Amino acid sequence: MWLLLCIIVIGLCTLSSGLFFLRPRPLAYLLDLSDLPFTQGRKREPVNGLALNDLDAFIQSEFERQPAPGAAVALVHPGRVTWTSTYGVSNVTDQTPVTSDTAFALGSVSKTVIAVALMQAIETGALALDTPINTVLPFAVETPSLEQAVPITVWHLATHTSGIQDRTLTYMQCYQSTDVRDQLGNFLNAYLVVGGAHYNANGNFLSAAPGTEIEYTNIGSALLAYVIECATGIPFAQYTHQKIFEPLGMKRTAWFASDISASTDVAMRYSRLKRPYGHLGCLTWPDGFLHSSITDLSRFLAAIMNKGELDGVRILDAESVDNMLADQLAHIEQEDGEMQALIWNVENGLMGHNGGDPGVFTLMYFDPKTERGAIVLLNSMTGKSIRAAGNILKQVLVAK
Repeated sequence: MWLLLCIIVIGLCTLSSGLFFLRPRPLAYLLDLSDLPFTQGRKREPVNGLALNDLDAFIQSEFERQPAPGAAVALVHPGRVTWTSTYGVSNVTDQTPVTSDTAFALGSVSKTVIAVALMQAIETGALALDTPINTVLPFAVETPSLEQAVPITVWHLATHTSGIQDRTLTYMQCYQSTDVRDQLGNFLNAYLVVGGAHYNANGNFLSAAPGTEIEYTNIGSALLAYVIECATGIPFAQYTHQKIFEPLGMKRTAWFASDISASTDVAMRYSRLKRPYGHLGCLTWPDGFLHSSITDLSRFLAAIMNKGELDGVRILDAESVDNMLADQLAHIEQEDGEMQALIWNVENGLMGHNGGDPGVFTLMYFDPKTERGAIVLLNSMTGKSIRAAGNILKQVLVAK
């Protein structure tokens, strides 16, 4: 089974022109945003915004190119979900249509939930951004190449500057054919602590000191979720359900596909050839294995865009939202138009995250100036799906 899964993942990575699910590409690399009216240095005339009635027809036309078996799309404004629509099927074999209740795997968009959970823990005093993680964890994590130890802090994990890196072959082995529970801490210990079964000083860590170099890391993000779990004393899946999903009315959202109600359809993941991957699990599940419907995820984004409040329910203080979305790495050179917030990315004026995984491609971004947000969920990741998602995102962001 391990060999089969590795072959599947390697094949997908090859088709997708790089290890996308290990390190999400910058949004500007994936999508041509130069023609959006709010993007600096645009090269062409702005995209003409479509009326919502015409937007659906536009997406249907994109879908005729068969970028994925199924999709769900949303337009979001602060505090409200303005429009959603669904396309295609969640299961090719059964021809089950995608609905607003269909739960999609989100890939790295899941990390934005880690960020919200972190800010909540900071609000309650359970953590601070400068908290050394070794004061919270049941094991010690040290950068092996440094003569004098520099403590890794919560801030380092939240900004991808911890010095931890994903060793490709080991990370691939984290993928499982079913949900994986209660092994997060054990894997992190084995990967990050000297003597662990997956420990490799040169492969698991950069030589740079924490806080000096950006290295996008899934394992580092999963470690941040585990730090939150240790600091609050509440299992991370339970914490996010109680503190985020339940208050926001996200009834069709869960980290594990098997936890979603049988009455709720879970979109199957598909390869380029429309072969099903199954409902995969992962040892580092907080880094990319949240499942959510377009309705639920839109409510989450609407709350963030509304400074942490939706329908009279507040999950974060407005100041916490501002801090979460503020540029954290002005002292480190970044690509033009890019800023690193706390987990969230800021690219060409758009705030959000993208996600790519076997059978998954997702986009969730909003523009704080126009107060428009867009979500695109697909159950396949191919060149076609990436292009289609980009075209759809652009049209949703400028829809009339």
